Amino acid sequence: MSSAITNDGSDVISRVLVSEGHFPVCTTDIDSTFCIDYTASWIKLKGVKHIGLQFPDELLNISVSVCQKLCEQSGEFCFILGDSSFAGCCVDEVAGQRFHIDALVHYGRACLSELSGQLPVLYVFGQLKPAQALNSDRLSGVAQNILGNLCSSVSPSFRLPVVITYDFRFQTIAYAVYQYLWDALQERESGTLPLLVWSEPNLTSPAESATPSPFGCDLPPSVFKRCGRSFHCMGGTLPTPHCSWTLIHIGSESDKLAFHRILLGFPEVSRVESFLFDPLSFVLKQADAAIQSFVKRRSYLVEKAKDAQKIGILMGTLSVRGYQCIVTRLQRLLKRLGRFYVTLVVGKLNAAKLANLPELDLLVLVACAETSLLDSREMLIPIITPFEMECALSGLAANAADPTGDGGLAVRVWTPDKIAIDFLDLLPGGTSYIPEEQVVPAQSSTAEEVVDISLITGRLRVCQSTSKASTTVDGSSNSALATRGEWALVGTENSSSSFQRSWFGLDPLLGQTPVAKVQEGLHGLPVQYTIPTEAEHTNGSPAADS
Repeated sequence: MSSAITNDGSDVISRVLVSEGHFPVCTTDIDSTFCIDYTASWIKLKGVKHIGLQFPDELLNISVSVCQKLCEQSGEFCFILGDSSFAGCCVDEVAGQRFHIDALVHYGRACLSELSGQLPVLYVFGQLKPAQALNSDRLSGVAQNILGNLCSSVSPSFRLPVVITYDFRFQTIAYAVYQYLWDALQERESGTLPLLVWSEPNLTSPAESATPSPFGCDLPPSVFKRCGRSFHCMGGTLPTPHCSWTLIHIGSESDKLAFHRILLGFPEVSRVESFLFDPLSFVLKQADAAIQSFVKRRSYLVEKAKDAQKIGILMGTLSVRGYQCIVTRLQRLLKRLGRFYVTLVVGKLNAAKLANLPELDLLVLVACAETSLLDSREMLIPIITPFEMECALSGLAANAADPTGDGGLAVRVWTPDKIAIDFLDLLPGGTSYIPEEQVVPAQSSTAEEVVDISLITGRLRVCQSTSKASTTVDGSSNSALATRGEWALVGTENSSSSFQRSWFGLDPLLGQTPVAKVQEGLHGLPVQYTIPTEAEHTNGSPAADS
């Protein structure tokens, strides 16, 4: 049986791409599903000549048809960008710069992160319309089930906000659910009815969306913006008293990153009274069951980050606005606590690439708000977000400042109710911004090393190193010797990093092998050689004689 290392690579060509979630893309109605007419008009309006069409893997089967139609209708040169440099939900500005494109059309699921460049971008989500989800009777039943749960928790003093979010590919189904809820609410007594809050894509110039709002000009003004979306109160105003909101998300259950981003981005939302509706399987679930294990896992990773001594800052994007600022901020914070760090750019993430970094104890993923929540069991190294890294560093700094305390002085504290997913929130002007001097205070020159107990291993760990050695692989002019400093305690080395990673090849044994006649070698495949007999060696094989 061949392995991924010893085969000839032909399986890459013959491999069949399987769409995650099996999204029902209608190949017979490409024009309306992917807004061909609108996209061609947008290309003409912008006056661009070279247009890149970025497709995710699950839409590559229709990419050629879309490209041909756009070339014919727009009269300009369009070409396909199939393999994204990083996550498929992000605009691939790196590939755009490589091919010198004038504009980019992004297809499929999108995180709608703010871009760092000025490349004109058009988002074409593609409207997915599962047949079972368009059944009016079944949708009505789902809406009644949701409404029954909402009205049982409504307080008589104010109207409970009900936030409706959705995967933008399911806008048609989300609007149908909204209409059923709205019609059902109009038949009931007013005053204590839930207040519906609709969401739309929040895009800043030069990015645009090819999918118009189903409300058209009747859409109320936006009351707040979050998670790449703008939110609009339908028929009322948000209540001033603090209360637990309810969230209804319409999207595929397999797309957990987008749902987790939205749910964690709303501290006002009560997870017990929030729901996830999957139009593909037609299953309605409470959000609490889907998020509990995820939150516990993130709490564990924060504790793992406190134990890490060698940390990699892993670049998951080169197009989201502010990525350079957050990298610089993380580097300064790590240096304050004496942690070794290195910045890595490996392109699209997978377990095979990250397995080549056994020396590192932890990776901090700088990516868009959805991709940064990556947590695969296949990854051999723990991966956390910049916010979680700051929480771990702040806790260690607090323990170093007050060894007798319990870390209560930390200004950046991780709690399951308030998690900053977007790293822009950590930068100046963000909702969760805290100056670096407060997250990790400057270390005194005469301070001694402080240790505490790890909750993961039960061993002693150094909170704040006083080593004078460089904590980064950059910025050292002489790498022959490095002064480590007098550490009373040294962290446990990663066992895999102690292996010697050198290969000398086969030993030729020069001058140690006796002189012999040339003989015919083995026959057959390596798994089952045919060994020549002694008679064949003496008389010669029939094949050799012929």
